[in-house]
Amino acid sequence: MQKTIIITGGNRGLGLETAKQLSDQGYRLILGIRKESELEATAATFKENGTPVLCYQLDLSSSNSINDFVAFVQKEVGGIDGLINNAGVLLDADSPDFINTTQKISDNTLRKTFDINFFGTIELTNKLIPAFTKNSLILNISSILGSNQFQADAASPIYEVKTFGYNASKAALNSYTIHLAHALAPMGIRVNSVHPGWVKTDMGGENAPLSTQEGAKAIVEQVRFDQPLTGKFVHQDGQFPW
Repeated sequence: MQKTIIITGGNRGLGLETAKQLSDQGYRLILGIRKESELEATAATFKENGTPVLCYQLDLSSSNSINDFVAFVQKEVGGIDGLINNAGVLLDADSPDFINTTQKISDNTLRKTFDINFFGTIELTNKLIPAFTKNSLILNISSILGSNQFQADAASPIYEVKTFGYNASKAALNSYTIHLAHALAPMGIRVNSVHPGWVKTDMGGENAPLSTQEGAKAIVEQVRFDQPLTGKFVHQDGQFPW
């Protein structure tokens, strides 16, 4: 039976490339896209490849939008086999030096970051859980920048990258992964955080070493229904410390 996977932020960058790779593997996809004006063009991308997907407007900063998206999913599919929480923003890092923004970030920017990267993602996920099938999975797309252990270690490769709003939101998302994995274990639903790497996207910038294809592959490799791994922070080479 064809498995159904939801991807948020599915119209560009890592989300779109992840969708393309999963589509090639035969998965049925539902893409959440913030801008309604981009729905048709995104859907057309897959129709050209002979694999149509369902695209629906989703703004994670809006409870009304989240509710509409959940209602759409419940109407269109009988059950969900996977959710990839890919949508996210980095609003406090416009400096090439990645200066410490802890004292500089505005309250508004910090709240906007958490609304999408944390609160909206949690609201969507919790409302979709009743539709999940047994042995399904949730992948929260995180970042090495959300590892508190690496952030505290002066010898780590990301020690100087103190983009506070983004880093803190990903650390919070990682905590959600740990707690949700524990809560859903009796239902057979696996939950993991994934670090796809530093990728050339609008967020990652041109200096990033990985292509979107390489970053998406790291995500797609975690779409497995035959292994028990849950409550972990994973990347291509293994696992990261929280």
